[in-house]
Amino acid sequence: MELISRDQINDEVKQYIVNQDELLYIHHYHLQLVDNIPHALADTYIPYSLFKDIFPVLRDSAIDLYVLMEKLGYPVTQKEERLYVDMPTPKEQKFLELLHNKQQQVVRLDCRVWSNSTLVEICILCDRGDLYEFNYNVSMNS
Repeated sequence: MELISRDQINDEVKQYIVNQDELLYIHHYHLQLVDNIPHALADTYIPYSLFKDIFPVLRDSAIDLYVLMEKLGYPVTQKEERLYVDMPTPKEQKFLELLHNKQQQVVRLDCRVWSNSTLVEICILCDRGDLYEFNYNVSMNS
């Protein structure tokens, strides 16, 4: 986890982060594996202002982010996801071991998480599209 400035994020994330000068950035270099084959990468962005008072503790420990958000008064109340198929970047090809097949597509899941009207997380996930199918169950609360 590291602290980054707004000018260090890509345009895809910038469109959602409008009032934040600094963000916490978590890059998941450890890969999720299926049968010992890497299949997922994720980049997570969190507004620094939510955690600035406890950043040293957060940076140096393995804390469940959503549990911590709730303790700080930011329980997750809404989540929005966009799922689409795309071509991997060179970095993604390397980490996901797709260098042998330059035409292999990936499945992307862009996720935005809110606590009431406060945006608390943006996660950009990249999965290999050749290892499994994606199934979604959505519950509607009234």
